[in-house]
Amino acid sequence: MKKIIGLSYYGRYMDDFYIIHPDLFYLNYLKQHISSYLEQELSLYIHPNKIYLQHYRKGVTFLGACIKPHTTFVCQRTKANFMSSLDLWDKHLSKESNCKKTELEKMRSTINSYLGIMQHHKTFRLKQKIFSKKSRLIFRYGYLGAGMNTYYLKKNMLNENIGL
Repeated sequence: MKKIIGLSYYGRYMDDFYIIHPDLFYLNYLKQHISSYLEQELSLYIHPNKIYLQHYRKGVTFLGACIKPHTTFVCQRTKANFMSSLDLWDKHLSKESNCKKTELEKMRSTINSYLGIMQHHKTFRLKQKIFSKKSRLIFRYGYLGAGMNTYYLKKNMLNENIGL
């Protein structure tokens, strides 16, 4: 797409892609051109209900980020889901007197999944805000690595059952 058509603002992940361009007529032309190419060359079809044309200033929501021509940032929904997830883990950890290794590993995976999304954007202050809550019980069981990009479980917490 970038080499042949010369698009500046194009991104793809697996079978999803986005194109940002200020000209609506050009986008409609591309839509027809891409659809026919995919159909003829690869026997693939674009679902007609999954094409959204909107003004480029609104940005494109893609993989948990809002993408605009000169910037990308984490979407509000992703931030809210991350904070909600941390709150749920804190609530769960406050009720449990014994935490199993599998639960802690699931918690670590959840946190690292969100941190992985955030790693691709300028989110240091956002992560500071999210993790600044003093009552975060996740820090009883683990810690954040440098740059707040990875959550690690404490080694002594990896026993089969962990009591408080």
